[in-house]
Amino acid sequence: EVFDGDTLLCSAAVDANGISAQIPNVKVWSAENPHLCTLVLSAEGEYIRHRFGFRETAVKNAAVA
Repeated sequence: EVFDGDTLLCSAAVDANGISAQIPNVKVWSAENPHLCTLVLSAEGEYIRHRFGFRETAVKNAAVA
């Protein structure tokens, strides 16, 4: 599950191919606006929480921008 504060953004299940999820309207992290989400993984009654941010990158004129 991925949370933005108390709001659930998405949940996903693991299968033989791994895990994938689509998160609509995600807020991008930047130095000026360091927005973080919380990833919660659970298995067999145990939970792992990890804070992370989404970044946007692009290649322009053969350089990463």
